[in-house]
Amino acid sequence: MHVTPESQEYGGLLVWKSQDRFLRFEKTSSSDAFKGDIRFERHSWRDRHLIKRVSELRNASSLYMRLERRGQIFNAYASANGINWLDCGTDIMGVGDPISVGIYGLAPGEAPATTTQFDYFRIMR
Repeated sequence: MHVTPESQEYGGLLVWKSQDRFLRFEKTSSSDAFKGDIRFERHSWRDRHLIKRVSELRNASSLYMRLERRGQIFNAYASANGINWLDCGTDIMGVGDPISVGIYGLAPGEAPATTTQFDYFRIMR
């Protein structure tokens, strides 16, 4: 994900089972004290659970994001260089196959349009 000086990036990786069950791993651009944080959260039956929020990469010029799945366990990692990875949380989400995985950009509520850009997306088995 490219990070712009305007800091309006809001997007990331999405693990989707249904509208009532999904994971979001994202870079935020809200205007509050958490602007630029990376969040890993589970959405389940209209309830949102923050797994972990990290602020160490707020000023990174690029952001690498990685989600690993082993059965029902999901681990999230972020990096400024693709070499040194920061632990962004672990969650156990009871979902059976199939699930969908992809990228997304978001402009929540009254927020300005997102400037999120992705260079590539890859699924490894």
